[in-house]
Amino acid sequence: GQVDCGAYIGAFSQYADEEEHVLGPLSHFEITGRRREHGTNVYSLRLNINLNARTLEELRENRRDTALEMADKLQVECMQLIFRESVEVDKLVKSHIQPVGYGWFNQAHNFTNVLSELEKAFVHELEAEAEA
Repeated sequence: GQVDCGAYIGAFSQYADEEEHVLGPLSHFEITGRRREHGTNVYSLRLNINLNARTLEELRENRRDTALEMADKLQVECMQLIFRESVEVDKLVKSHIQPVGYGWFNQAHNFTNVLSELEKAFVHELEAEAEA
């Protein structure tokens, strides 16, 4: 399709006899054929642009979003088990997840510590409810 051709920049090329295109991000070449011409391998290529791949920004946000999704799922489970949301999970979200930037979560130990703390808060809430 038209999206797979890149932007034509031939008018700006220093090589007047060649066509030039600027390729978009996430572009890949697929070899569709090969032939020999004057002792040289000539490859036919097809350009593919992956429009479904995530951007760097989206990848950076992924771990924080994962922690927030886990907190949401724990709250749903808490509602099912004790008919109310977990106060401790809510506190943890407000103090350790929401105020922290996305980059902080890309440190593996920070990310795993937050997930562990969420789990502990959830279990503590359920245990306290069972004792009451």
